[in-house]
Amino acid sequence: MVFKLAQAAERSWRKLNGHEQLTHVIHGVQFIDGERKVAA
Repeated sequence: MVFKLAQAAERSWRKLNGHEQLTHVIHGVQFIDGERKVAA
């Protein structure tokens, strides 16, 4: 039954918006209004 529930949920999953930015977030890069903060 859990397998069937997971299959049903998988049909509505989608890729996260901005997924290519996740590595930057993990490494601690700061973003302001969706843009990477440039070091001063």
